[in-house]
Amino acid sequence: MQKLALTAGISLLCSLVISQPVKAANFTFSPTVTFEVIDGGFSGEFDGLGDEVFPNNFDTVVLGAQGESAEFAEFDLAEFSLPPLQVITSAIFQAEIYSIQTSGLGAAFGIPPRSLGVFGYVGNGEVNASALQAGTLLNTIDTSTVIGGEIITFDVTSFVQNLVSNGDRFVGLAIRAQDPGALTLGGANFPGITPQLIITTAPITSSVPESANVFSLLGFGVLGLGRVILKRSIRR
Repeated sequence: MQKLALTAGISLLCSLVISQPVKAANFTFSPTVTFEVIDGGFSGEFDGLGDEVFPNNFDTVVLGAQGESAEFAEFDLAEFSLPPLQVITSAIFQAEIYSIQTSGLGAAFGIPPRSLGVFGYVGNGEVNASALQAGTLLNTIDTSTVIGGEIITFDVTSFVQNLVSNGDRFVGLAIRAQDPGALTLGGANFPGITPQLIITTAPITSSVPESANVFSLLGFGVLGLGRVILKRSIRR
């Protein structure tokens, strides 16, 4: 019986060694709602509070002496759930620059901002000018040399991980100019890809026994089996 038990244990350990790991998975989300918020201009003071909102827009990103135009997208994660024994390893916010032939709010024509920033906030699936105040800067990218047609990506991994962990439903993301300038994004009112949120998950590596540990257990199993055989030989 002892020999059979040890043999079964060794077989189980061998199956752990040769078992195939769970594969990573990608999830791509289109926005539930997009909108543009203008601060300043002809409708209010340039004070960072947001004065006008335009539903279904996702185009002109402007920062000038007279105001700002920022673009917002909210993604509904209600249907998203982490696969068993997996974690979020990457979350990328993607958009496309359509053109730099843009101006307004005191920004010069044809001069893009040196950088764009992505701001994250907990959304609600609704269009609100107050979203301009809600965002926290997550990271920036260099846009000083863009000419139009570039795909831009922002790493928002930590932010999305926290929202999913907290059970928040809507991921709110905004693209804002970090320096004076103007450009137009594609995918809403202009040709190009629509903004997307791409979430990648992968297995929790710590849940899979390391090869060294597995082989150590195999060694103990073989040693135990040898002791049983030795004892039986002495008894004879």
